[in-house]
Amino acid sequence: MKNTTLRAMASWILGGLLLCSAAFYNGFPFVYSDTGEYILEGFTGKVSIYNRPMPYGLFLRHSSLATSLWYVIIAQGLLLSSLTYLFLKHFNPRGAGKPVDLLHLAVLFFLVWCTGISIRTSQLMPDVFTSMAALALCILLHGRSLRVWEGIYLSLIAVWAIISHTSHLVIYLFTGLAFLAIWLVRRWQDGRWNPAPLRAIWALGLVGAAWLALPSLHAAYGVGFTTSRSSPIFFMGQLNYVGILPKFLRENCADDSTYFLCPYRDELPVSYWWDPQSPIYRTGGWSKQDQEAHQALIDEILADPRYSRLFVQSLFTGAFHQFFNFDTGNTPSQQEGSPSYPPIKQYFEHETFPLSVARQWRRAMDYTFLNNRQRLLVYGCFLLVLAFAFRPHWARPIPGQLVRALVLVALVLVFNAAVCGGLSNGAMRYQNRVIWLLPFIVALIGISQRNRLGKLLRRQWEAWRPD
Repeated sequence: MKNTTLRAMASWILGGLLLCSAAFYNGFPFVYSDTGEYILEGFTGKVSIYNRPMPYGLFLRHSSLATSLWYVIIAQGLLLSSLTYLFLKHFNPRGAGKPVDLLHLAVLFFLVWCTGISIRTSQLMPDVFTSMAALALCILLHGRSLRVWEGIYLSLIAVWAIISHTSHLVIYLFTGLAFLAIWLVRRWQDGRWNPAPLRAIWALGLVGAAWLALPSLHAAYGVGFTTSRSSPIFFMGQLNYVGILPKFLRENCADDSTYFLCPYRDELPVSYWWDPQSPIYRTGGWSKQDQEAHQALIDEILADPRYSRLFVQSLFTGAFHQFFNFDTGNTPSQQEGSPSYPPIKQYFEHETFPLSVARQWRRAMDYTFLNNRQRLLVYGCFLLVLAFAFRPHWARPIPGQLVRALVLVALVLVFNAAVCGGLSNGAMRYQNRVIWLLPFIVALIGISQRNRLGKLLRRQWEAWRPD
């Protein structure tokens, strides 16, 4: 028992370091333009006005020990490694009870080599928690013989991962509702509950708990019971990005006084949120009154069927585009003029030099070969999933546990694309943060079918081999 525990811990730790390998190669954790806001949240205790929820700021502050940003990504790597290890333990493709220590490291090495999992783990952003929530919920729903400590640990991770970013709340709300619908339909079809009702209720309850936990945390920090302080402005930015706001203003502004944005109808910037010439900064900034004015205009726009139809169309087109926009990247250089540099200098001044010599700072990161491998792998997985969908008998030998995990991952991929592409300006890092889950599950399916695949390949070889 002791040796088993030591091997598991060694696999967790080595797996965590492997997941941080991109940061080791870069020479510093990857910094994003939002990183500075999270640092300020964690160290000042003030919730950002720019739609950055407090939990990741707190995670960054405490996991860094107010000493080094390296500790943050190492913590992220260890957390994700623990979840992939537990997933392999409970969905063991080699059979229940078989050791997974070396298999865990082999699978992580494969994912690091072929996907952006290490980039997302090595970045000072909450993106890595999107997939953590999926893994934790999947184990809670379908894991074999969960121990009490595992259930508690996975439940805490699931709730914290969901509240680490506002998009996660919506993604997992829709994923939970879709899972509930599938679960009830399957119960009606075959008369069995799978998973057990208690597990399903618990997992759905965790999603509900997250919806209460985030606004409660924000209320504790003095900004009211809300998931976001600036949702109306961000939503208006999306209406502007898809062309609905300019169209509405052109067609409904009789003069400059009709709506508060009418004076700017011909000069709306693409970057509604950050452009200094945006109406936001010319009508009062991100104040509460400005939020209320934006919300009132949004309500009027969407109350008109002409514009609500356009919005629904934009949801589908944005989601479709985001679903296939999963390349690794989104690590622009964050030099002295960037919004993240001053907070890093203020709270981690001794790390400004290693930041300044990192590959990211020098714009020396090249993702071409990684993206080529990732596209080949992911599109191959898409083809396999489609084959399973249109030829169900091909999937019959696959363990039902892995099939159910694949369905849950597919739901997460779809709703992640729908929320990030339809309700926000899509970016490749959004889908990149979860796309690795697909080859992860497909790889486990392949391992579970290794004997069957081996026989098939031998038959094909014997049929092809000349006499």
